[in-house]
Formats: sequence, structure tokens, C-alpha cells
Amino acid sequence: MRQILTASPESFQDMQPLRYALASVLRYLAPEFVDAKSEKFDIRIRKRLFDLMLSWSDDMSGGWGQDGVSDYRREVEKYKSSQHGRWKDSVDRLSFDKELNEQVEAIQWASMNAMASLLYGPCFDDNARKMGGKVISWINSLFIEPAPRAPFGYSPVDPRTPSYSKYTGEGGRGAGGRDRLKGGHLRLSLAKLALKNLLLTNLDLLPTCIDQCYYSDPAIADGYFTVLAEVYMRQEVPKCEIQRLLSLILYKVVDPSRQIRDDALQMLETLSAREWAGDGFDGSGSYRAAVVGNLPDSYQQFQYKLSCKLAKDHPELSQLLCEEIMQRQLDAVDIIAQHQVLTCMAPWIENLNFWKRKDGWSDRLLKSLYYVTMRHGDQFPDEIEKLWSTIASKSRNISSVLDFLITKGIEDCDSSASAEISGAFATYFSVAKRVSLYLARICPQRTIDHLVCQLSQRMLEDSIEPIRPKGDGNGNVVLQFSQGPPAAPVASVGDSQPHMSPLLVRGSLDVPPRNASGNLSWRTNLAGRSASGPLSSMPPEMNVAPVTPAGRSGQLHPALVNMSGPLIGVRSSTGSVRSRHVSRDSGDYVIDTPNSGEDGLHSGAGMHGVSAKELHSALQGHQQHSLTQADIALILLAEIAYENDEDFREHLPLLFHVTFVSMDSSEDIVLDHCQHLLVNLLYSLAGRHLELYDVENSDGENKQQVVSLIKYVQSKRGSMMWENEDPTVLRPELPSSALLSALVQSMVDAIFFQGDLRETWGAEALKWAMECTSRHLACRSHQIYRSLRPKVTSDACVSLLRCLQRCLGNPIPEVLGFVMEILLTLQVMVDNMEPEKVILYPQLFWGCVAMMHTDFVHVYCQVLELFSRVIDCLSFRDRTTENVLLSSMPCDSTISDMGAYQRLESSTGVEPPQSGGKVPPFEGVQPLVLKGLMSTVSHNSSVEVLSRITLPSCDSLFGDAETRLLMHITGLLPWLCLQLTSTLHQPYQKACSVAANIALWCRSKSLDALGTVFKAYAQGEIKTISNLLASVAPLICSEWFPKHSALAFGHLLRLLERGPGEYQRVILLMLKELLQHTPVDAAQNPHMYAIVSQLVESSLGYDALTVLEALLQSCSSVAGHMHEAASFENGLGAVEEKLLVPQTSFKARSGPLPPYATGSGFLTGSVAGAQGTAAESGVATREVALQNTRLILGQVLDSSAMGRRRDYKRLVPFVSNIGNP
Repeated sequence: MRQILTASPESFQDMQPLRYALASVLRYLAPEFVDAKSEKFDIRIRKRLFDLMLSWSDDMSGGWGQDGVSDYRREVEKYKSSQHGRWKDSVDRLSFDKELNEQVEAIQWASMNAMASLLYGPCFDDNARKMGGKVISWINSLFIEPAPRAPFGYSPVDPRTPSYSKYTGEGGRGAGGRDRLKGGHLRLSLAKLALKNLLLTNLDLLPTCIDQCYYSDPAIADGYFTVLAEVYMRQEVPKCEIQRLLSLILYKVVDPSRQIRDDALQMLETLSAREWAGDGFDGSGSYRAAVVGNLPDSYQQFQYKLSCKLAKDHPELSQLLCEEIMQRQLDAVDIIAQHQVLTCMAPWIENLNFWKRKDGWSDRLLKSLYYVTMRHGDQFPDEIEKLWSTIASKSRNISSVLDFLITKGIEDCDSSASAEISGAFATYFSVAKRVSLYLARICPQRTIDHLVCQLSQRMLEDSIEPIRPKGDGNGNVVLQFSQGPPAAPVASVGDSQPHMSPLLVRGSLDVPPRNASGNLSWRTNLAGRSASGPLSSMPPEMNVAPVTPAGRSGQLHPALVNMSGPLIGVRSSTGSVRSRHVSRDSGDYVIDTPNSGEDGLHSGAGMHGVSAKELHSALQGHQQHSLTQADIALILLAEIAYENDEDFREHLPLLFHVTFVSMDSSEDIVLDHCQHLLVNLLYSLAGRHLELYDVENSDGENKQQVVSLIKYVQSKRGSMMWENEDPTVLRPELPSSALLSALVQSMVDAIFFQGDLRETWGAEALKWAMECTSRHLACRSHQIYRSLRPKVTSDACVSLLRCLQRCLGNPIPEVLGFVMEILLTLQVMVDNMEPEKVILYPQLFWGCVAMMHTDFVHVYCQVLELFSRVIDCLSFRDRTTENVLLSSMPCDSTISDMGAYQRLESSTGVEPPQSGGKVPPFEGVQPLVLKGLMSTVSHNSSVEVLSRITLPSCDSLFGDAETRLLMHITGLLPWLCLQLTSTLHQPYQKACSVAANIALWCRSKSLDALGTVFKAYAQGEIKTISNLLASVAPLICSEWFPKHSALAFGHLLRLLERGPGEYQRVILLMLKELLQHTPVDAAQNPHMYAIVSQLVESSLGYDALTVLEALLQSCSSVAGHMHEAASFENGLGAVEEKLLVPQTSFKARSGPLPPYATGSGFLTGSVAGAQGTAAESGVATREVALQNTRLILGQVLDSSAMGRRRDYKRLVPFVSNIGNP
């Protein structure tokens, strides 16, 4: 070798025989040298010799050793060129070239054989262990047919050279390679010999060679498998995993080549003999008797039977073998062959228990099978379905598979950076739906049960409240009795907006901008959609028929047919399914574009909008999808619902409920599948069955109703069914709520065969309304419950009252909006009760009494509405109702410690106070109702309730027997006076009815003269206010004044200061008449003067002056009080001096006033003192009112057995989190 390497170029021809001799010697003796373990023939020498032989082999088909090949060929070309100069005749030159070519090819073949022999022994190429490097590349090149190559000496431009086709054979080989063509099998044999030499002496390479058996080129794959099988059968291979060998055998047993199939069977026989000989099987002969046909159908059937036998005999291999086969499926290039392997997996999968998730193999295998389904599901749907069906044959596997699919969906959703449903995320839904459908076909009940269980978790999912501006939005104005009268500057703004009361505008100018039509405009660019609509509940302009197919109107609930506006959502122009999380929330806030300042109120001083930073954050936060486990479960159920019917029946309440509360979802994909699920349920549960029979009469109408409802829902595909909004204290009843209610009614009517649907769905809705973690979903649940109007239970009433109490623990505007929902639901409950059974629910009566202590005006109005419904159902003709209610009264009448009642808790949580607190003396319902007269918002509601309790009996419930009639007349008399000037017939008739009841009450108290006056009013004999007051005032004063004058005057003064403006003149007239017939306590003079004097410069100045004059005369007429008179004169002089200073109007008066009644009835102390106390601490007054409300409501609940249950912490869980960072 040294002589050859050091030889000069001139001795090239002399070295050729040596090259051939060296290659021949190595071919035959290299293995013996290795076996002899000669030190002079170590790995380093073998590597150098292999590289030298490689340079002589000159096989250009490989990409290895190009530099070495070039050196050798350069020497050949140089020698050939030097010899060509000696031959002038072209014939002689061609003869020389032929001889040289034969010589070179002989050396090349000898070198290749030598290389094969040199591979015997420890591997000298580390890359070969990774199936790479020049050794593996050279072996692979031998398996592959080389590209045709022209022989040495061929020149396409020399016409004297023979045609190249002379040297080209059938296989495209050159004439110089004719021996190679003739001996093509010799190259294959050489490749196998080389690989065998390598493997026999390097058995650790055999597991790596298994990968080459799956090579994309069948020549290489077959060659490696043949050698591997031979080596495996000759020698026992350590550390070779059985599942890898078995997977390979099953793969090759259906190979088109008979020889490969035979090798696979022989390999299986060897494997059986070695690995399972001691397992009770006939080791060597267990799989020996195998007769396989030559047709694909025959050996494919054999493969399946063989797989079944192996799976039965060796189930312990199922897990590892399935993982191996699945991985090969993912790496496969030969789709046909891998398809055949898919068919033989089922027996092994049948052995698996996926619920035993040890070491993560279950998730690994499911993930592999998932990706196999994704890759080959469309090509081989039957085979893929069979695999999943086999898994589902063990019902316990279904839960594991569905959990995996849901988890995979969450992962893909979280990793999806795009706002579009595309790429891997879109592919996921395709695969997951397909798999869940396969599972449901085998075990529908288990599949549906598990998905519905996941769907039910929607109730407990953490909710994300929409972003809100830092300032108070229009919907967040929460009026309170403890607030002072409205300020003039704000009232002036209200004057420019006639749709708003000054009280409603007070303290907040942050209202949504108006559009040209006068409706509030709601715009957002977050999802390429806009929705605008009036804020009234059901405006006339909404009575527009929707765009629906002809002949469909009249089949649905009228509200669905006659409404549009918020019913119709708009998908973005690009068709994308973007997140639409930002809701309008019924006016709580408005998100506008940065250029929308021209809309007016958005840019005023002191306004609170959404900053650009907040808007950008909102936009960024909703570019990604946020799907939950319940969302994905709903999406999967939507597909299953089409093929299944009866298995859904027991879950209909939950399915319908989740679907309906998600109809305004911020995720378009969830919204689309809600509609899809609803349509499929309608069809599978009702439509399909009605189609199977000839339906007539009523059934025919039902069929038409189902068809109409399906078409209606389909027509809304791609858009919200209604606006995403939540109630507020100012706007408790929403347009979307009416649309939701209409669709619920239509659905119940369509599913006519499910007779108990209204009750079961109602129970589900009430559960969600009380226990859902999302405020929005809880509000929707209340609305659905009110639409269904199921039977009422005492437990439901008590639980809703407990929800009220917990909500008062965090009385922010959002929670108070939810309080309005609870009160509306309680109202519907009372309406749905049989009147004679309302007495069985005394908690409702006392719950209303407790809630009347609230300081929130709009909440108070709803409480009065509820109370009206309750007392309408009660009969007060005898003492039965009174006794029942008194027996369940929560307070202890012996307690008079007001300080304990007003004590504030140190805790700031939302948990209700314990029943250990003291409840104050109950002073009747009347004082709590009179409180409502102090607000413009609640005045009419209070008048309505006062009208209903104009009863001579039940003083123990409604008020103090001594003063109740007085305060009833005092409270209603201003309203009765105004009705005399009313041009409307109905209010006047109502006033006459109330006057008649007062007349009866007066006569029951032996006040016949007073009764006669009110009877005259009821009969229409009294026509003017002055006539009425002149008749009533003397009789009132003679009966109750001056003993109770402070009580009456205090009420009138508060009403004058805080009540509706239209009552001011009437009250002034009442004060004048009363002052003319009774003396006034000197302690009350400054307070009365301070309030009345503010109206002197107003349009009511004359009436105010007459009151002051009457006040002066009343004080002067008091005998024996000269000291007080002197004091009053001094005070009057001081006040007269103040009158010289310019005064603002009464409405402009600032500063808080005392609450009307923060306890149970009037505070009987000095009115002036009460005013001073409240002025010192307005916040404390509000806190006292709130605490009293919670304390009394807690006592009401604790007085009932159901109310004492301690599981109320699960109720309205969002209350403790909302509004807290």
C-alpha cells in the first residue's frame, strides 16, 4: 500500500496490477485478519484501506468521497492523454481506451469487494451508528440502480466514436458497464454482503437498521430487511425491542415481494422461538405453519389474522407495539403499505385501557393516533374509524379520549396567535369532531354524558368582566336616598336632554353619544361589527318583520317575528371569526374610536371615557381566542347531536340552557356552534321523528313550528341572536331579554313531546342564576327562568333572598344590576303562584320589608313592585293573614337598642352578618313606603303601594295605630290634590278609589267628619285643591295636632325639599292650611323656615311667603311662650338679613340631607337634630342603611329552616370578586 501511495504519476500503468492485487487480497483475507485480531490490522488501518478502495471504486452514483474519486480519475485521464499522443490511428486509440476501461473497471469491482470485506469487524465510522456517513451512503448506493454513465473515451462531438447506445443496455447502463448490467444482481449481493459483514460484527447497529427497513426507496428498504432478517435468524441480537421487530414483521408480511414476506415469516418464527418459548406456546412451531396466498387480498387477510393471534397471545405488548406502529405511521412515506398496517392495529388497541394513565403512554398514543387521523383521515376513513371504534368498545376509554381532545384543543387555542380560526387550530376542530363522532357511534350515551359533564362546568368557569371606563358610566348612576337634592348645573344639562330626569343625570355626564336619530349609539371596531339600537325596552320602531323565508311568520313566538335591531348581528367583511368580547352592558360604558369626539358629550370637561391605552389593551387582549373546556365540549356535541336523539333527552335542560346563555358569546366559533347544536337538536329530537309519520291536525302544526324555528335559527347563522348586554339599575329590562324570552318560549313549544321540559329547564336555569360564577350568564339564567315560569318552591324563594343578601355585601353598580334581576325573578315567582298559597311564603313579605331599608332608589322601586304583588295575593279581611305574618316576623319587639341595630361590622367581606345582631323594634311598613315619596324615581311606586295598604286593619304590620292614618293621609294627600287638576281619566278614577278607602278607614276610627270629606272626593263633589285642603286641614289638626305635628310637618318638609317638583306648590298650600289651624313647636321653626325660604325667589315665591306668614302667625299665637317668640323674632331678623343676599333656586341647593328613614319607620327624634347628624356623616348614613338592610334580611332568612342552611356561600360567587382587583 505504501508503494502505491508513493508512486509517481509516470508509473501509473505499473501500479495498476498492484492495485488489483491489493484489492483482491483484502477481499479474501480481511475477515481472517479481523478474526485473528492482528495488531497490524486494527481499525485505523482498515479505515485507511477502506478510503483507498473507495477512491478506486469510482462509483459516481454516491455523494461520498468526491475528492478521492477526482484524484484517481485525474491520474487515469492524465495517463490516457499521454498515451493518445503515441497513436495516430483512431482505431488504435479506441482499442487502447477499451483496454484501459476494462482494466479500470476490474480494479473498481475488486475494490468494491474489498470494501465489503473491510466492513467486517468493529465499525470504524461513528456516523454509521446514526445511519449516516460514507459507509452507509456507499451501501445504499449499491442497493440503488446507478445512473447511466458513458464509458471512458466517449466523445459526443467526435463522429468517429461509436454510438453511445452501443454501450447502453436495457437498464440504462453503459457498454463499459455491461458487466454491471449483466451482474446487476452482483451489486445487490455485494450490498447485502457489505451490510451483513457490518451487522454481524456490530450487532448494536441492528436496531438502528430497522429504521432503514421503512426507507422511502423500496430497493434500500427491501435490501436492509433481507439482511436484517438473515442476521437476526443467525445470531441472537441483544437489546432489540420486541415491539420494533414485531411492528416490522407485520409491515413486511404484506410486502408485494414474496421473498420479503417469506423472510418476515421466518423472522417471526425465530422471534417466537427466542422470546416466547417458555410462555406456554409451542415456540418454534407456533407461527410456522403459515400458508399465504399471492394475491394482495390473501396476504392482507393473513396479516389481520396473524395480528389477532399475536394480540391474543401477547397482550402485554399492546401498548408498546401500538406506539411503535403509530410512530411509523407518522413517519411513513409509503402510504399504501402503512394503510395495510392500520388494519391490523385494531386487535392490539382492543387490549388497551386508556383510563390507566401510567407514565403518560396514554397521552402519547392518543396524540399519535390523533395525528394519524389528521394525516390519513380523509384517505382511509373506514380504517381510522375502526381504530377509534375499537377504543370506544371499552366505554371507560371514552372519557380519557374526550379529555385528551379537550386538553389538546385548549393547548392549540392558547398557542394560536392569530385571530382567525386557521392552521393547526382549524385542523384540530376537524379531527376532534371526527373522533367524537366515531366514539358516539359506538357508545353514544357515555360520550354524550361525558361531554355534557364538561359542558356543565361552564357554570363554574372563571368569568372575565368586560373593560370599563374609570368614570361612572350612564348605567352606573346609582341614586341613593341619602344623597342631597340635584345640583342646578347638572339639571341644566338634563334640560337639554328631555329624555333624562335631572336626578338621573345628576353626578354623571358620561353618557353615550347620540346619533342623528336620537338613539344612543354603540360602536366598536374590535370585531369589524357594529350594533346600534334604542335603549328603551321595546320601542315601536323595532316592530319590523325580519328577513325570513315567506310563510314562516306566525309560526314562531310573536316577539321573534316582530323584532329586529339587536337581534341581528354582523359578521366582519372578511368572514373572520374574531372575538367580540366587549359588550355594551346596557349603557354602563361606551368604547368609541379615537376620532369620535365630534359626537358631543364624549369630549366635555369632567367626562370619563376610555383612554387610548385602555382601548389598545382591549384590542390586543381580544385578538386571541379564549376557549374553555365547556366551549370545546359544546362544539363537539354540536356534531354528535345530528346522529343521536334519545341519548340527549335527559340532558336537554342543561343543553338548551348552555346554548341559550351562549347565544351572545364573544367567540364566533362558539356562537356558530350554539346555533348549530340548537338546529341539530331540533331536527334529531323533533323534526326527524315528525318526518317519519304522516302528521296531521295538531301534529302537523307542530311540524310546521319545528321547521319554522329551524329556519329561523339558520337564518341567523354567523350573527348574534341578540345583543351582549347586562342589566343595570337604570335599565333592568333589556331588548335582548325579550328576544331571549321569545326564543325560549318557541323552543318549549317546539319540543312538545318533552312534557316536563319547562319544569326541568326552569330548575336548571334557577341553579345557574344562583350559583354561576359569571355575572352575565347568571343574568341570562334569570331571564330564561322568568320566560319558563316553572312552579315555585319555598326553597327557591329563600335561596333568592339569600342571593340578595350576599349581593348587598358588595353593592357596586354591576352587582346592583344583578340585584334588579333577582327582584324581577321574585316578581315573576309571585305572579306564578296561586294567590291563596302566597301566605305559605312569609319570607317574601318580610324579605320585602327588609329590602325597603335600602338606600338605593332603583332597587327600592323594584322592591315595592314585588311587595305590591305579594300583598295583592294576601287577604286582610280577617286576622288570619296578620297572625301568620306576625308569627314569622324575624324581629324581637322587646329590643329597643337602636345602637346595636346600626352597628357597622368590621368585616369588609361579602358574607352576610350572623344572626347574633339585634333587630330594632318593628314600626310598620308604612314608614318604609313613605320614604319612597322623597325621590322622583320612586314616588309613583310608593303612591301605588300606599294605595294598596289603605286598609283599616293590620296596624301591627303596617304602622303605629295612633299615627298610621295621619301619615297615610299626609302621604297621599299631595297626590290626591294633583289628581284634581289631572286631565287623564284613569289616574283620577284611581284617586277616587283611594279616597273612598280612606273614607272607610276614617269611619272605622270614628272620624266621621274626615270620612265625609274623602267620600265627597270619591264621589267627585270636590273640584279644587283649595276646597279639599280647607276641608281636610282643620279636621287633621283637631285630631292629631299638635301632638303629632312634628311627624307630619317633617314628612311634608322633606317631600318639599326632595320630592318631585310638581308637588311643591301643593305642599306649600298644605303647610299654609295646617299652620293656620295649629301652633308649631319652636324647635321646628328654623328648619321649616330654612327650607321654605329657599323658594321665595322662585316662581313659587308668593306661596312660600304665605307659608312664612302663616308660620309667623302660628308662633305668635302660642301663649306662654314669650321667650321662644323672642328667640324666633331674633332668628327671623337674622334670616331676613340673609334674604338680602342673592339666593340660588331650591333645586340648586347643595349638601346632603338626612335619609328619610334608615331604620324601621320614622326616627322620632328632633328633625333638625336628625338633619345635623346626617349632614355630618352622609357616608355613615348610607353605610347604616346598607348594614340594616343586610342585618334584617339575614334575620328573615335565619327565621326559616331552609334559610338557616349554611351552604349559601356557593351562591352568587362572582359577587366577592367583581370590582376587586
